[in-house]
Parts: sequence; structure tokens; C-alpha cells
Amino acid sequence: MGYVTPLAQLGGEIKARVEAADKSLGRAEDLYRSAGVMLMEAKERVKATKGLTWPGWLRDNVVIGPRRADDLIMIAEGRTTLEELRVRNVVANRKFRAEAASRDAKSSEKTQRKQQTPTKQEVPSPHETPKEEEGAGGDECRTVVDRIVARLTRATLEELILAEKTLTMMLGD
Repeated sequence: MGYVTPLAQLGGEIKARVEAADKSLGRAEDLYRSAGVMLMEAKERVKATKGLTWPGWLRDNVVIGPRRADDLIMIAEGRTTLEELRVRNVVANRKFRAEAASRDAKSSEKTQRKQQTPTKQEVPSPHETPKEEEGAGGDECRTVVDRIVARLTRATLEELILAEKTLTMMLGD
């Protein structure tokens, strides 16, 4: 293959881009922190102004919702970091998608059951539930736990601390 850029120059360009990205990540946290400080002031002032509501003011002036504003205020107050918020959002999105998939699967199962009209002999008694069905949830939980443990054993200390914080945020103490 005929490469145009010499390898040493390519390395320099990669290094410059990585450094610029690292700087912009730090800059993003600083900008979010300063926005959070300004939001704290705005929240106080809106609260003291008759006829204004915090959600309405945010919608009309900042074009963000109260949850996002609270997140930025938490960064400004040092109660969280941008990385922790990103992790929380990823976890929340995954949980939402999993719940949606579960609802869709249950809905699909209900539809399939409605389409099948069993005869009286085909309907099992509630006391005749097969053993495989009773243990299915437990097996699935064990499989998920095994996967999580396998991933955690490969994690760095920093990743483990972040995982612990995420679990604490999701599940409490």
C-alpha cells in the first residue's frame, strides 16, 4: 500500500490529537463546573422572583431540564464528577433498554398465548408447574453474576472503584 504520511509524522499527529482530546476533557469538566456555579445563582434568583418557576426558566433560557441542571450543580459542588455522571447515564440507559426488552418479550408472549387457544387438557394446573420453569430465573441470575464476576476479576483498581460507586448509586448501601 502506498502511504502518503511518513510514520513518524503520523505518530506526531496522533499524539497531538490525543493531547488535544485530553485537554478538552479537562476543559469540559471546568466548563460544566462553572455552568453549575451559575445555575446555583440562577436557581436562587428564580426562587426569589415571583411568577417564575425553575423548570420553566431552564426551558426558556438554558434549554435544559431540571435533572441536567441538578447534575451540573452537583459537579460544581464537588458531589460528583463528569465521569461518574456518564457512568450513571450509561447504566440507566442499559437498565431502561433491558426493561423495555423484557416488556416487549412479555407482550410478545402474551400475544402468542392469546393466539393459541388451548383445549381444557392443555391448560396446566397452577400446582403442576414444571421444575425447569421454577428454576429458570435462578439459573439466569447465576449466569449474570458469573459474567459480572469474570469481568471484575479482570478490572483495574480504578475500574473496581468506579464499579462500586455505580452500584452504590444504583442500589444504595
